[in-house]
Amino acid sequence: MKYNIGSLPPWGLRDEKAENSRACRGHEVLGTVDAAPTARKGGGKVGQTTRKRGTRKTAAKGRTQRNAVPAFLAQRFYPLATEEATVDPTAACRMERDFYASAKNLCSLYGMAQPPRSGLPFPFNLSKELESLRQGLKARGHQVDLRLLETEEKTCLATVQTFSTQSTLFYLPVLPMLNLLDSGKRRQVGELLQSVFAYLLQVVGVPHFASDYGYLGGIYEMLSDWWSEDGYAEDEGERLVHEAFFEQLWHDGELSLHLLSEKSALLDFGQRVGVFKAESEAERNFLKTAADFLELYRDYPERSIGASISEPFGAEEHDGIIRWEQYLHFFYGFGQLVQDQFLDCINAELNECSLMEEPRHIQFFDTPQVEVMEVFGFEQRLFELLHLLCDHLNEL
Repeated sequence: MKYNIGSLPPWGLRDEKAENSRACRGHEVLGTVDAAPTARKGGGKVGQTTRKRGTRKTAAKGRTQRNAVPAFLAQRFYPLATEEATVDPTAACRMERDFYASAKNLCSLYGMAQPPRSGLPFPFNLSKELESLRQGLKARGHQVDLRLLETEEKTCLATVQTFSTQSTLFYLPVLPMLNLLDSGKRRQVGELLQSVFAYLLQVVGVPHFASDYGYLGGIYEMLSDWWSEDGYAEDEGERLVHEAFFEQLWHDGELSLHLLSEKSALLDFGQRVGVFKAESEAERNFLKTAADFLELYRDYPERSIGASISEPFGAEEHDGIIRWEQYLHFFYGFGQLVQDQFLDCINAELNECSLMEEPRHIQFFDTPQVEVMEVFGFEQRLFELLHLLCDHLNEL
């Protein structure tokens, strides 16, 4: 099952880049430095004030023209830093030194001239020169986000690349696999699907609804509790039907989790691809996708999706973030008895979120870099295959 976030009203994420540009506040020094995001293995805006320029009045006729104005009228004033935001002079000097050193490394790698120093007081100088560097990268066609990041050890410039998952929910049903494994004629299809799923569970790290603390498992538990409450069902017959459904769901969930956790299912992956005999166009398409998953596994034998996941910049505790486990998950099956309620619950929860966890790569410039790092080769191939797999599961 594959849904675009937004296709089930009223879902719809705000534009993350715009959101991040307004919301990057964590560990800031006067709005200049961002805290490096926390990577996960496995969610306020800052308003902008505007003001209108005053109209200029023409000098009255007959008045002697003055060639000079009082000094304070020609002086440009900068906002006063609050006591909370004041930076120790020693720390400010260190930050400026680190900034210009990393700017030199950045410009050297990207073939840019280092912008001249603005002469503004700290930290406005860094803010202005950071923007100049961003414009320089943009003018050269580099689709990266430039940040001034602060960690415990250093402050330096860094480029951030984000892989977009296109706001899509990738929910993989286990019931078709169980039905295929129980089918004598099509068991080989079920075994190959088992190997694909085993790779996604054991290596990529896709969570299963029957595992401990699974996101979709929590949704199923909540729905089961609702239907077991007195007076929720219209009659006893409806209650018993739902009770039997959930008993079967958890039985099949435990069984499928066991099958996908078997080491043999992953070890036999190559052999199952090699002996598979497709008997229809749908099976031929599925075989091609399964073979591509096998190639991805061999190219990245230990790579999990959580390795490159991090929270968006500016995320705070009260922000709603769609975690990667919420859009990539094994679920029970198509057309399940509680399908509408199941989707409504997910819709209601994700509707409260404005940010999204996605794969990100950060290249730090505290030291000279020899090349622009090419990233997301794994993620690009994985999500393209997940799109295809979701389509095949509707056809098999």
